[in-house]
Amino acid sequence: MNACIRRGLVPLLAVAALGGAAPGVRAAVLADARIVIEVNDATGDAEVQLFVDARGWTRLEVVDPQGQHILDVTGGGGFGTGLTALSLEGAGSSFEEMPLDQLLYVFPEGRYRVEATGPDGRSQTVSAWLSHGIPSAPEIVAPGKGSVLSLSAPLVIEWSPDASPFPGTTATVAIAAYQVVVERVRPQPSQQFRVQLPAHSHEFTVPAQFLEGNADYRFEVVVVDQNGNRTIREGFFETGP
Repeated sequence: MNACIRRGLVPLLAVAALGGAAPGVRAAVLADARIVIEVNDATGDAEVQLFVDARGWTRLEVVDPQGQHILDVTGGGGFGTGLTALSLEGAGSSFEEMPLDQLLYVFPEGRYRVEATGPDGRSQTVSAWLSHGIPSAPEIVAPGKGSVLSLSAPLVIEWSPDASPFPGTTATVAIAAYQVVVERVRPQPSQQFRVQLPAHSHEFTVPAQFLEGNADYRFEVVVVDQNGNRTIREGFFETGP
């Protein structure tokens, strides 16, 4: 596989995850494509992520709303075969390295054209809309920072919803969902679960069977906008005996 990324200002779309070859496929099938922005408020960074639902392609191109080619990926298994779905994301440039307004300038809001070409030379095209509407991070209400919690009571992760745009942005946002991710980081090996919740949610009770005593946990509350953009706020807690 060869990948040419023509967006020289940021280290974006640098990680690719490709499925295996699809034997006997001669025409590309391009079902859908999405492009979104993810902001991690805790670590102070942002990245643009591209997801393509396709199979049997040997070349994939992405063109931004201004007509610039920002991605060109070629590959194939030979004998008329092609590659399957593609997922690409940036390395997570910190706001010190690239302020959010500069990232939004480099990746303008609008319709991105995604074109997949099969081994037979025929192409299919879909479009993916990138919005600059980024939601503010939810404020974590509980558990508090550095909390050591007893397993004798239900463990509730609670947050204060915020439907305002992320600081430094002005585009209107509309919350579509929340995601909660809880990970046990000690003892090893780590364990993780995630759940998606409706937009009106503001708390989630962690299943008791997931928790154990004398352990360290990290959790994320992710707010997802209707355009797919999302913002992450994280927290930590410990459990006692």
